[in-house]
Amino acid sequence: MFNSTSPLDLLSTVSGQGTASTIDAVWEHIKGRVAPVWPLEDYVAVNPFMGLTHFSFMQAHQLLLHKASQDILLPWQDYQKAYAEGRFTDADLKAVIADSNDDSPLSLEALQQDLKNGVSTPPGLHYQRLSEWVDLHQGTHWEMLIQDEISRYCAAHYDQGFAAWRSPWAHLSLYASWKAQAKYDKRLEKLGFTRLGVYLQQLPESPLVAIEAVLTQMGVPASHWEDLLYAYLISINGWAAWIQYQQRLEKKDDNDLCGLLAMRLIYEWALWRNSVYVDWSAFQLASFTPQAEDTQAVANHRGRYLCQQAMEFAYQRTLFSKLSTDTAPPQRELEAQFVFCIDVRSERMSRHLERASSAIETFGFAGFFGMSIAYRLLGDSTFVQHCPAPLEPTFRLEETIAGNAEQAQLASDRYRTRRLLKKTWKQFKSSAVSCFTFVESLGLSYAAKLFSDSFGLSKLKSQTGLLVPDFGGALGLSLEQQVQMATGMLTQLGLLRHFAPLVVLCGHGSTVQNNPYQAAYNCGACCGHSGAPNALTAAKILNNPAVREALIQVHIVIPEETFFLAALHDTSRDSIHFLNLQHLPAQRSLHTLEAWIAEARQNTLEERAKLMNTDVKRLLRRSTDWSELRPEWGLAGNAAFVIGKRSTTYQQDLEGRAFLHHYRHEDDPDGVVLESIMTAPMIVTHWINLQYYASSVSPQLYSSGNKTLHNLVGNLGVIEGNSGDLKTGLPFQSVHNGQDLQYLPLRLSVVIEAPRERVAQIMNAHENIAQLVKHEWLSIFAYEKQRIYAYQQGKWHQRQE
Repeated sequence: MFNSTSPLDLLSTVSGQGTASTIDAVWEHIKGRVAPVWPLEDYVAVNPFMGLTHFSFMQAHQLLLHKASQDILLPWQDYQKAYAEGRFTDADLKAVIADSNDDSPLSLEALQQDLKNGVSTPPGLHYQRLSEWVDLHQGTHWEMLIQDEISRYCAAHYDQGFAAWRSPWAHLSLYASWKAQAKYDKRLEKLGFTRLGVYLQQLPESPLVAIEAVLTQMGVPASHWEDLLYAYLISINGWAAWIQYQQRLEKKDDNDLCGLLAMRLIYEWALWRNSVYVDWSAFQLASFTPQAEDTQAVANHRGRYLCQQAMEFAYQRTLFSKLSTDTAPPQRELEAQFVFCIDVRSERMSRHLERASSAIETFGFAGFFGMSIAYRLLGDSTFVQHCPAPLEPTFRLEETIAGNAEQAQLASDRYRTRRLLKKTWKQFKSSAVSCFTFVESLGLSYAAKLFSDSFGLSKLKSQTGLLVPDFGGALGLSLEQQVQMATGMLTQLGLLRHFAPLVVLCGHGSTVQNNPYQAAYNCGACCGHSGAPNALTAAKILNNPAVREALIQVHIVIPEETFFLAALHDTSRDSIHFLNLQHLPAQRSLHTLEAWIAEARQNTLEERAKLMNTDVKRLLRRSTDWSELRPEWGLAGNAAFVIGKRSTTYQQDLEGRAFLHHYRHEDDPDGVVLESIMTAPMIVTHWINLQYYASSVSPQLYSSGNKTLHNLVGNLGVIEGNSGDLKTGLPFQSVHNGQDLQYLPLRLSVVIEAPRERVAQIMNAHENIAQLVKHEWLSIFAYEKQRIYAYQQGKWHQRQE
């Protein structure tokens, strides 16, 4: 128990072995290592290693292995299986060994022997937290209890309207509110932390000062502060990521991240005083480095990394074999051009549409169509972001209906009332005082709905009921703004001439039932929402005669007969729904086009059905089955981003693994368009790629666990089961088929069809991009004159096949 005979005065210990400048420097080093996580309703993929990219990939691997016992390479058995299946060969291993800048690379013979004979992956050495040590030696559960206590408090403090009663201290910083409630919360005291509340009241007001005081009183050498604090911070990575989102993106500068770490460390300090006084010099505080590991462990990590590189080399070899200007279609009369999101799921539909008719041309473009908007549905009270997460919406648009103002207001009121009743009914069903009464009195009336939901028989909710965006009033767009947006979109897309009579702008979304991660299946370029409002907005602008007349001034001439048709590509049903047919000229017939779409859809469904080991009928049922864990594979397997002319990959089967962005370097002499692609869409695809990678190789830290065990927390995230840290990353079912990983994860390979010098100039002008390439978080290749050049160690090297 606490030593109540000696008063606690943490402030008096601050002047011990550390200094204020020491703790400030330590905090500056570690606070940026946590990547943010978006709330569920706006969920977007993010690079979970974002704060570690100033390290090389293998340096980050060692850091996570030693401070969090997290391995970001696959186990040996996965590489052994891939090698046995021919996913990479001896030639691939030989090539990556030759390219390795390792001072002492493994020999090909040694790797071959390990891959054939089998080698186990050794457990990683790591900083063992005090609570872990006590649990191990005393059979207790303090690590779990402390994590649950922190999660319970953070859930209440950051609640987004889910809880019936709001925390009375929510207006304070996390650390200040935690201190304020400590005098009333006796939970941990009843579990053995005697007089905890009294001692917490004596803590310093500054969380950073409290951290320094605790470390000093516990006798932790200052040389170990950075490593130890990072080990504790990553033990609560989920809530740290949520706070990082709030502080970085919502600009909330209340030092909550430091407060969270202080809470974690103070609970540890309380355990130290309560249970055992540890001699930290004898405790597991050695700064584990590769040199501190045995030779066998070091060789194991290097060997697995070479296998990872060999798998990527093998994939690149296959990808490069499909790139050729010889596949370009001959000049033909176009009936329609389809603009799809760069999303890998669009690749299949795009390919099958081109195969259905040579009169169709497809383009890849960021799914928000250059429309950085916040959009409000009719009768709703809030605007929702419909542009990539790193961007801020430039304009606000809202849904409206045709008719006079009185009719519009009546419709808006009706929609608002309907949403309010739905929300109230949901709160009544789930509230603490009525949920059991609800089940007892009305449960049987839901039997039919339960049956239909369970067997996928419920009526499909339409995603195509969006109304036209409003351009009037204070929320609207002037003609000048519309011209600016149209010019930017067409220039970035590279569609400046040769317009088809019909240009279909396909935003995308996904039909998913009963899934807190629904936004993860929607458009990442629209911040986890449907791209339909963006497609409607772009079509309305580009069909405006006044806009077209103004575009002539910048040498973009859109033929009078060209019509921009907004559509929604539903990736779980492989369907394309037209959104603004009411404005299509009466003489236009879509009969032939719809037949081509139907053919492409059927072929896409059959291709996906084989991948999911089912038939088309069952595949379609997945999207309406509320119990379905895998409605689709989403972006699983993504491995490449091809920036270039569509003719370079025309009708090539890229297996739904490549992001595609149309680009003609001949139309971009100054490289302005390429620079915008490399600094925005390329970064977003890199985020997506590494989130899928991390969720696959390190699910304990970087995934959200088993979807069947998810519980919503505060309308902002999930926990797995009924306790634990806030989860980040993708559910287990998004990357695993129940027996194996759906795809062995590969880091992104970016192929840019442009002169090498231009690519290098842009890369070197942006430190963050240069860092990603130098530290091997992604690979960049230039496709020039039908040759592939790899950028390695600051130079271009022709890739020999």
